[in-house]
Amino acid sequence: MSDFGCKSIDVIAYTLLIIAAVSWGWIGFFGFDLVAMLFGNMTRASKFVYSLFCMAAFHDLLSMPAILRRWDIHLNNHPAHT
Repeated sequence: MSDFGCKSIDVIAYTLLIIAAVSWGWIGFFGFDLVAMLFGNMTRASKFVYSLFCMAAFHDLLSMPAILRRWDIHLNNHPAHT
């Protein structure tokens, strides 16, 4: 897959992780489940959305070194406050 295609997948996965984090934050703070409200409680659609969140997390977890290379991120070469 091209570098552009991989970066697109990275952005999609990261976006899903942000949405999942906000969704879980709402559950934790307010007891409000946005996914269940939009798609129903444990319907096929809501299970699909939760599965997408899980796949995004595994994508980022398992491909972190490749993501850092693709985005040319050098964690040890840049001081925190430049």
